[in-house]
Amino acid sequence: MRKDKALDQHREVVTALRRYNAALATALGEHPQRVEALDLDGTRENQLRGLADSLADKLGLGDRFRGLWPEEGAKSLQDTLPVDILNEFFRARHSAVGFTLDAVALGEVMLAIDKRMREIFATDLVNADRAGLEEEWTSLWVDFRLVSAKFWESVATASLRLCAAYDRTAQLLAFIFFNVRKFDRDTYSGVIGQLTTNYAQEEQLFREQHGWRQIRATMAEVEALHSRRNALTHSSTLRAGVWHPSATAAPVASTALERMRSKAVQQRAPDEEMTRLVKHCDTLSVVQLAALDLCHFGLGTLKLSPLLFPPR
Repeated sequence: MRKDKALDQHREVVTALRRYNAALATALGEHPQRVEALDLDGTRENQLRGLADSLADKLGLGDRFRGLWPEEGAKSLQDTLPVDILNEFFRARHSAVGFTLDAVALGEVMLAIDKRMREIFATDLVNADRAGLEEEWTSLWVDFRLVSAKFWESVATASLRLCAAYDRTAQLLAFIFFNVRKFDRDTYSGVIGQLTTNYAQEEQLFREQHGWRQIRATMAEVEALHSRRNALTHSSTLRAGVWHPSATAAPVASTALERMRSKAVQQRAPDEEMTRLVKHCDTLSVVQLAALDLCHFGLGTLKLSPLLFPPR
């Protein structure tokens, strides 16, 4: 029964979204920076793939990364962990961008519904169109509740998936620089801390490397995202506010506990949430390109050989 109910709700949301296809297309057209940041044309994906291919080649696993298995008898002789880490690197990225796209689409539709509801609210209903407008209002209200709930759910999920993408990026860095072969042993900030202690404080070339400077420049934003992730995974939620024509911000917390959770989650108005998620996606691309660049620096300039020295 629970599955059927969830599926029915999903269908209702999809039906509601289809009513606003034109509004969504218009909204995305008005925000070209979102299209660019979400890499809808694949430019950054191609850059990442090129660097990853080259990195796999340096590790002697280029064919495996490109899906070309060696002869059957040679499979067991290969250390395929780097390929698995690179695949996770991309899988987590695609998941984060996908859920961000969901949130942006839902958010744009929600704002389109909200705009029309405000127009009706501001209309003098003492006229011949009263019945028709009231009927439209009822339909809009149903759609708004469905889309709004799904939007906030997608914002929360996108935030979690973005953090997962950073952690998978950290896993690649931990393997290249420390030969760590354990899944989820360290978080992104933990690995960056280790790189600071073991490399940045000791190696001037490392400190001055472009990829490292970009990673350091984005740390405050990434740490804020991880703080939100921690709050969301400890019972805090993003809540949809009750619609009112004067309501333009996120719901206000009332109790002391809610205020504490609200401070950690930092919920904002829908348009700000979409802008923030898109910015996080943009930063993720910058960090992942920087991380791959740093890995090339480690293998090339620092002559690291993670496949040769003992794992940690």
